[in-house]
Amino acid sequence: MSTVATRWSALLKRELVEHRKGAIYAPWFIAGLLYLLVLASAVFHGVIHINGTAINVLTMAQAASAGNPEVLVMAHTGWLFGLFAIFHAVAGVVMFAYALACLFDERKDRSTLFWRSLPVRDAETVAAKAVMLLVLIPLSFLLALAALQLAIALTISVVCLVQGASVWQTVWAPMPLVKMQGWQLASQVYTSLWVLPAFGWCLFCSAYAKQRPFLLAVFVPGAILIAILSLRLNDTLGMVFGRDSVISHVLTALYQRIGSAFSPLTAGATMKNFKQASLSLQTQIDGLLSWQMWVGILIGVAFIAAAAFLRRYREDAAL
Repeated sequence: MSTVATRWSALLKRELVEHRKGAIYAPWFIAGLLYLLVLASAVFHGVIHINGTAINVLTMAQAASAGNPEVLVMAHTGWLFGLFAIFHAVAGVVMFAYALACLFDERKDRSTLFWRSLPVRDAETVAAKAVMLLVLIPLSFLLALAALQLAIALTISVVCLVQGASVWQTVWAPMPLVKMQGWQLASQVYTSLWVLPAFGWCLFCSAYAKQRPFLLAVFVPGAILIAILSLRLNDTLGMVFGRDSVISHVLTALYQRIGSAFSPLTAGATMKNFKQASLSLQTQIDGLLSWQMWVGILIGVAFIAAAAFLRRYREDAAL
């Protein structure tokens, strides 16, 4: 194994060990808890309740016998997507907490001094944390989610078998399990890239803040966006440089991407755009190829590079 591969393996193992509660234990704990609730619902009521949707075996069997598979497809898609929404939200919280803590905590406990004594560059360390944030944590949640969805599908199959319904017609034929796995992976990639400016900013705050990086990460962009909205700076700059000028287009893209990633005032529009962009693989590809997406990616990479620079020169965090 090469020296670079050895360093990267050690850096990623370090992140997984130090943050195993959020990255490894949390998704499987949530999966186990949700499965116990589903199992209890099936045992005590004979009806499986998932995310507010009742999966009634008798109703499913009647729909299958009536030649109405669309109802079954919608039912299975509903509970599969409901579980994905739960895991997606929890993964976002874990990723946000990790981004704010990963660089700040090592300055706080002064473990940075130990890692600087090793032949590892600061840029490699921050890059490994970015890989942990954008790849390993989402992948851990997706694996736990896939296992939970498969376990619930098997449980529904057992309930159908006990009640005399056709397992193939009521469960496996109309359930888009494999298609959903690909959609979940594509949606997670799309989401991670879309919010890269926010996560890059959090890493920068984690590397810069003397204490309480959360306050810096939330209130600074919030204050800037409130000022932009209150003073209508976007319209003013457009009038100065011209609506069709390159500068105006760049400023508009920056405003839209940063605003959608940070501001609660535009959260509704962001979610609407995200739902529209994640309905199919083609729209996700179009979103990934859009120049607005790449403006945000460049902003996020710039923040991560700044965090790597600060890690080398920033003093220890206040205790």
